[in-house]
Amino acid sequence: WEVHFRLKKSFEALDLKRIFRFTVGVLEQIVRSGHRPEGEQAALTKQLLTIVETVLCWSRVSPLLSKRLIGAFEAIFESDTPALRLSLNWRDTMMQPELIALFFEIHMYVRSNPELANPSLTCLVQLASLCGVVLFGNLKQQYLENYVNSFLNMMAYIQPVEREMLGISDIYRKLVQFFSPAMVASTPPAFLENLTRLTCHCIRGAVIEEGVNDDTVW
Repeated sequence: WEVHFRLKKSFEALDLKRIFRFTVGVLEQIVRSGHRPEGEQAALTKQLLTIVETVLCWSRVSPLLSKRLIGAFEAIFESDTPALRLSLNWRDTMMQPELIALFFEIHMYVRSNPELANPSLTCLVQLASLCGVVLFGNLKQQYLENYVNSFLNMMAYIQPVEREMLGISDIYRKLVQFFSPAMVASTPPAFLENLTRLTCHCIRGAVIEEGVNDDTVW
């Protein structure tokens, strides 16, 4: 674990953020191109989304734990997706309002393709769990406002389909989990109104599904 710890720590410090920024930049160019995500463009978009998803789901090394404990936790929880707990040097990237807006644009661009929509939603869920020193003081409220505004902008343009419901519910769950009730309550009324509307939609779908067959998709 000594070598693993040292190499992982070095990679996180030197390369991970650079890979993230480069990949997001390419995704932005693809979205701005105006071409539909089909054929080779869809394949490239999937590869880029997989890279970004991996970065956002990365299990980062904690400087507060011993190397043996880190190894034990990684072995036990390697199948779990950790919260997005970033170091201070990520602040300049994560606090750019256009970054969060771009991720929602990316999802609107790929949502018609299930193979692309799933990793895109995972990225949005992970961004909803951002925590740690990167969000110090008032920055936490500022980040939440940026995220919620971008979320509401997306919801104003789309009608979520069944395969998106779990991801959207996870977004709400993460925001409630990682931001205080007072912060969530200070968001625009449309944020909780959307939650109510989507909940009612899922309940109606569950009732209809139950009446059709024994299988449940809701």
